[in-house]
Amino acid sequence: MKKVKKIAEITLCVLTLSTFSMANAQSKYTSQQVEASNDIKVIANFIKYNPEHPDTPKFKTKLHNILNGETKEKELRTKKMVSVPTKTEAVNTNIVMKPTNIGDSSKPVDVLNHLFSNDPSKKEAYLLVKNLSNCNITVKIDGSKKYNLDIAAHNENYILLDKGNYSLSASICNGKYSSNKLINKDMEVSLSLN
Repeated sequence: MKKVKKIAEITLCVLTLSTFSMANAQSKYTSQQVEASNDIKVIANFIKYNPEHPDTPKFKTKLHNILNGETKEKELRTKKMVSVPTKTEAVNTNIVMKPTNIGDSSKPVDVLNHLFSNDPSKKEAYLLVKNLSNCNITVKIDGSKKYNLDIAAHNENYILLDKGNYSLSASICNGKYSSNKLINKDMEVSLSLN
């Protein structure tokens, strides 16, 4: 009986310590880093671990605006974007790329739910693709499903995918990119001409 009581006390102590450590979990990022960043993962991490911070409401608004394509910086970039034709494409310099998430309110909701989820067995992964080149690109993602992800020059876009093997390909300013990726966790890919 004493042995069972001792085990129960140890278990209670471990549960108390783990609860205490989870309650005091800190964000990996400071408020200054979040202020300077437009990465939704950075902002969501700070909001998740610092709900009582005085800047959290401001960061929630910032995250909402980024997910809905409402940032002033993005609006300026969108107005200036013109597709650059390759040899295999028809020449049309008047095409303006539009952010793919405008009008799709389920995409930001799904990504936020994914980022704030603590479920280790989730079946989806978040893929962020950054376009560091001077050209607009479309990344073709082939796997169990096929996707096309439009990304303006010096911009980024994201997608929520089922975990699995994918083939990523794109034409970057007349250069070709092709890669096979096992996407089994959240991932970031940066594409440039270098």
